[in-house]
Amino acid sequence: MTLLDFSTTHTLDTAEPQNYWRHMRIALWGSLRLLALGVGGIWHAFFPEHRRLQFWSSSGVIRMYRELELIGRHDDEIEEIFSAERRAYISQRRGK
Repeated sequence: MTLLDFSTTHTLDTAEPQNYWRHMRIALWGSLRLLALGVGGIWHAFFPEHRRLQFWSSSGVIRMYRELELIGRHDDEIEEIFSAERRAYISQRRGK
């Protein structure tokens, strides 16, 4: 095994296994994006009329959630957090 092939139980123990380096790149990029979205949210708190930031943070978080949903590594967590009742409540609230 070379350093480039290095993996841990965590990086391999999902429906979409990743080697250590790919996992690190994805986790680091996601964390930096969340940090930027958080700073944007703080800015928005003080300057709510700043047009470019009115939904920037929330939309960014939703886009990141969608990415997590599509890659399939977090299906168990998503099912646990977003129960069928919660999904039905949101659909009902929106009139769907």
